[in-house]
Amino acid sequence: MTQPVVVSVGIDVSKAKVDVAWLSTDQSVSVQTFPNTPAGLEQLIHLLKQNGTAETVPCVLESTGDYHLLGAVMLNQAGYHVNLINPLITKQYQQSSIRQAKSDRVDAKRLAKIGLLEAHLAVFTSTTDTIMAKKLVSLLAQLEKTYQRLQACTKQFLATQEQLHCTIMDAATVERPLQSLQRTITTVQQTLIQLAPAKTHALAHTIPGVSETSLAIILCGLTDKQFTNRDQLVAFVGLDVRARRSGMWQGKERLSKRGNAFLRKVLYQIAWGLKMHHPIYQQYYQRLYHEEGKHYTTTLIAIARKFLRYLFAVYFKPMGYAQPV
Repeated sequence: MTQPVVVSVGIDVSKAKVDVAWLSTDQSVSVQTFPNTPAGLEQLIHLLKQNGTAETVPCVLESTGDYHLLGAVMLNQAGYHVNLINPLITKQYQQSSIRQAKSDRVDAKRLAKIGLLEAHLAVFTSTTDTIMAKKLVSLLAQLEKTYQRLQACTKQFLATQEQLHCTIMDAATVERPLQSLQRTITTVQQTLIQLAPAKTHALAHTIPGVSETSLAIILCGLTDKQFTNRDQLVAFVGLDVRARRSGMWQGKERLSKRGNAFLRKVLYQIAWGLKMHHPIYQQYYQRLYHEEGKHYTTTLIAIARKFLRYLFAVYFKPMGYAQPV
């Protein structure tokens, strides 16, 4: 009699532990619990290898905050096929079940079945560096937002002191947090340049008007993403136009604004630099803004969209073009 082999592994992750379900060819399921620590996950990987679980077998995890990251990275480094899924998929499977049971062990079994039934699950390929690069982009976005708000409050406070001819706090003391925050922002930007893909430095120096810092932010924010065409890239950052039509009626078209708002902000800044320093984009700006009468903001968004299409050609597409498209 043929020995049952594991065909799918479901891993339900929480802060302290992971519940792991092995689904075999005879439809039997066994569940074990491990600590969500490096040592606990090493035990899991050791058991996977000891049981002869093939590296091509899907190991399915939910994207649950950051608790799934350690397990996903370690399994990926061990050579296993890791699938990271949206919790909404698990929710749909739960609602379709008769009892709609919900527990860590049940969820692990459900994830194992999803790995067997779903053919095109997202594959986890991130490394520690790419994960931290994305986290740094998010951190930078919050730091810059905080800096702008604090700067506005500081200016208002100092202006009020001056108007009332009183000195509750001197300017140097009030501005000290701003200076500290600016140093942190600079450090994060420099770290992002170090973590950015190897092509970032050379690519930035071939595009007048685009700083290495801005390009590093964009590429780190898009790290591990794959796009089959340039329109997918434009849509991912929310610079695609959302159609509003019904019958003979046609409403005003607006940007979808999906994805990362901070990346859109950086792209807007890049667009400004391009229209100031890049001959091709200067001509494009002249045509749209001066000849066709487009709004200034609309024109810069068009430049940002054009730059993204160029970035797809020279970076995301295997064979890049030599000129902006």
